[in-house]
Amino acid sequence: TVYEYGFEHKINSYFVDAVPAGVLAIEPYGNENSATNAGTYVAMAKVTLTDTSGNYAWSGSTDIVTYTWSISKQDIDISSPDYKWVAYKENALDVAIEEFDFTYDGVGVYLRIAGLPDDIASVIEYTDADSVNATVKAPMLRALLSSSGSLTASARIDTEHEDFGLVSSNYNIATEIDSQTGEETFKMPEDKTWSIKQRNVTDSETAWDSTQAKIEFNGSAQNVILGGVPADTSGAIEYTYYTLDENGNILEKLDAAPTRVGKYRVFVTVKSQDSQNYVIPAGFTSSFDFEIAPQKISVSVSSDYAGPYTYSASPYKVTLSGLEELQAYVDAGIIKVEYDASLLERTNAGTTNIVVKVSIVGAENEHNYRINGDSLEYTYTTVFVINPLAVTAPTVELKAPAAPYVYDGSDKTVSLEFAELDENLPADLFKIT
Repeated sequence: TVYEYGFEHKINSYFVDAVPAGVLAIEPYGNENSATNAGTYVAMAKVTLTDTSGNYAWSGSTDIVTYTWSISKQDIDISSPDYKWVAYKENALDVAIEEFDFTYDGVGVYLRIAGLPDDIASVIEYTDADSVNATVKAPMLRALLSSSGSLTASARIDTEHEDFGLVSSNYNIATEIDSQTGEETFKMPEDKTWSIKQRNVTDSETAWDSTQAKIEFNGSAQNVILGGVPADTSGAIEYTYYTLDENGNILEKLDAAPTRVGKYRVFVTVKSQDSQNYVIPAGFTSSFDFEIAPQKISVSVSSDYAGPYTYSASPYKVTLSGLEELQAYVDAGIIKVEYDASLLERTNAGTTNIVVKVSIVGAENEHNYRINGDSLEYTYTTVFVINPLAVTAPTVELKAPAAPYVYDGSDKTVSLEFAELDENLPADLFKIT
């Protein structure tokens, strides 16, 4: 009997005619009663007299029965439709994929010919003609690339493989004549062309933020970037910043995101080390113009002056408001506040101008800051007036003796005195001359 290679075959022996129970026993003998590989085998069975009653006799006590059988080679044509290229993702090696146009996602892609018996699969050698990693021998799956590109995968039987001898003894593998070399070669599936396409770094949600077109200076770098970039592609892009003139022409490239007031253009590009795998899609606006505008410092100085006042011999004071809010800018050296504090308290009548001047300090601050709109300085003036006190001159009286003087040759005097003085006025306010 001839069986075909493909799985294990077993030969069992039995008595054809009925045998009284307990008289004879039959059991496998030797090591060729079962086999897997192609070849010719001799199965044997050992027959033994087991009767103990003395009612049966046999010239011998045992007998060996033989049976010749064989396993033929299996015919296989690896180029037939039963065996075809399939792909696998590195993170799902149990899921066969029959589409061969992938988009890069950082996960390795593997190819192999599916459906082959395990022993033939073990001697298949996969070659990627477009890769520096030339070949990988089975049973590994070939990781042709984990980055984008167009590839051609091919397969052949490795006749130098240590298991090829056993495979060739079990299979009649279909062959053909190579049209170029004239040599007989094993028939294999046609080479498979496949690709990993570049991944777009943007999607429908990715866009420049129009609210960043004008940003107020705050002393920090203004990293104007795209919004809505997919998390798994954001690491592949970089931003480059340039200064612009008033007409929007590029002046110079910056080493980092801009900080100071000015007009700028930012370009988004794919990092050079990722350019094989990622791309900015056609039609996407890869640049964005924006402006860093001067920071507006709000200044509003006032005072509690409620004059004009009238001289009272006591001091009048003026308090300024709105300066405390500027202290942080003063401490940072951005602005300076100037005024004569000695003019805020006065006693004597007169008119004084209290002038408060707030100005931006230094060329760099003048570039990045403005006061109340578009000014570099602010001036506040209040006129501090103390009017003289209006008083009435007192009555002057002549002080003389009650009786007239009589001439006696000596000088006679009389005195002039104030009839009455306002006790609220200084005693030396008036004098008689």
